[in-house]
Amino acid sequence: MMTLFGSILAEAIDKIGANGVISIESFSTSETYIIVEKGMKVYDSDGNGKVTFNDIIEVLSDMTGSFMTAEQREIYDTGRRVWTTKGEDQEAAKKELIEHLKVLEQELRNKSYFGGDEFGFVDVVFIPFYSWFHAYETLANFKIEESCPKIIELAKRCMQRESVAKALPDQNKVYEFILELKKRFGI
Repeated sequence: MMTLFGSILAEAIDKIGANGVISIESFSTSETYIIVEKGMKVYDSDGNGKVTFNDIIEVLSDMTGSFMTAEQREIYDTGRRVWTTKGEDQEAAKKELIEHLKVLEQELRNKSYFGGDEFGFVDVVFIPFYSWFHAYETLANFKIEESCPKIIELAKRCMQRESVAKALPDQNKVYEFILELKKRFGI
């Protein structure tokens, strides 16, 4: 079952599209407000100035706990090891990434989205990882779909949403970005 917050956030993302901004502001009440606006202005709760990235992370942490859980950090680090290592280390990273994705696939079961039949908050959190899959697969010579077909089906289903398709970077551009990073850092 999707939470009320997840439902509101998914609806807001659909409404604003790729050029909108979602402003989540902290107040001293128990209510959460999501303000949908066009443009890129996000102000602090007093309206005195623009918030910093750290301010945004703090607000999200207040609402959701730690912005990036230890598990999310582990998945991120594993993905990074897929493209920054070679040989046995890369093979181990590929296996570990697949294991993380299998855990997600078990949670997905036979549902259309993580929350059931509707696109929701967990899908919003997951889908940016999909932009990196092509790079992981190409640089490490494997196919995620062979081990985790339901995850790829979910990602493709999410990409059919206009708001998702417009918001995510092209997988080929992510791949080119990683190639540039590898070149710059001599990896």
